[in-house]
Amino acid sequence: MAKIPVKLVYDVAKTHGPKAIKLALANKELMNEVLPAIGKGAEKIKEYQANRKDKKEENNSDQFRKINIKDYKKNDLSKLNNLNRIQLIKHKHEIETFISQISHKEKQELAIKKPIYSKNIKEWNSLLVQIENQIAVMDYHEYLNIYNNHEYESTYFKGFERKVLSFKKIIEEDSNETLYHFIQAQTNRDLATIEQDFS
Repeated sequence: MAKIPVKLVYDVAKTHGPKAIKLALANKELMNEVLPAIGKGAEKIKEYQANRKDKKEENNSDQFRKINIKDYKKNDLSKLNNLNRIQLIKHKHEIETFISQISHKEKQELAIKKPIYSKNIKEWNSLLVQIENQIAVMDYHEYLNIYNNHEYESTYFKGFERKVLSFKKIIEEDSNETLYHFIQAQTNRDLATIEQDFS
C-alpha cells in the first residue's frame, strides 16, 4: 500500500477542511444519508485489505511450492540413490502434502485457474511416482543383498529393523512361495523376476 506523506494530508485538511465542515453543517439531512455509506465504504476497504493479505500469504505458499519443485527436479532426484528409506519416505509424504494442498486450492478457485492447478498436480505426481519407484527399487536390492548374505547389515533399512527381521524369518522358514509373495507385496516386481533373482 502506498504511503501518503503527512505534510500532504495536513495541507489538504488545512485547505479543504473548513469548506467541508461548512458544507456538512449546511446540509445536515444529506450528511445523515451519506455517513452510513461512508462507514460501509470503510468496511469494504478493510475487507479488501484483509483479502489482499490472505492472497499474499497464499501466493507465498505457492512460491514456496514452486521453489521446492525446482529444487526437487534439479537436486533431489539425482541424489535419490544415496538416501535411506526414512529419507525417501519423508520426501514422499512431503510431496503428498503439496499435492493435497494444491487440490484443496483447486477446489476453492474459479474454473479459469483449474488448468494451472491441474498442471502443478501432474508435475508433483510425476515426482511422487519417481520417489515411489526409487523406494521399490532400493527395497528390492536390499532384500536381495540380505537374501544372498544373511550377515549383511543394511544402512538403507535403518529404522525399519522389524521389516528386516520379518524378511529374515521368512527366509528361515524356507518357503519359496511365502518369500516370493512377500517381496512382490513390498516391491511390486513381477513374480517371474523375483523367482529368478531369489532362487
